[in-house]
Amino acid sequence: MDIERLIAEREREFPVVEHKTFLAHAAVAALPRVAVEAMSEYCLRGAEDSQENPWTWQELQRTREASARLLGCDADEVAMLGPTSLGLNLVAAGLPWRDGDEVVY
Repeated sequence: MDIERLIAEREREFPVVEHKTFLAHAAVAALPRVAVEAMSEYCLRGAEDSQENPWTWQELQRTREASARLLGCDADEVAMLGPTSLGLNLVAAGLPWRDGDEVVY
């Protein structure tokens, strides 16, 4: 890939880089422009209609399908959850823990 194109895309998607060094780390961080636009549309639609409307469900399904392509699975195998900790807890609760098992992080 062309490094100049990647830098330009990063600057377009993460406006924060105009005034800060941005290093993504999968925790609390600056939002990419595409996320801000999607959230803004959701909020505007939620202000004009109920938050659970056909558009919301269509977008959720499109997101599940895109995620499935990325992960190499079927969309019905993708669950969309709120906080990361909820997903981790659901996975942990589904493991066959035994006395003496430990989690190392």
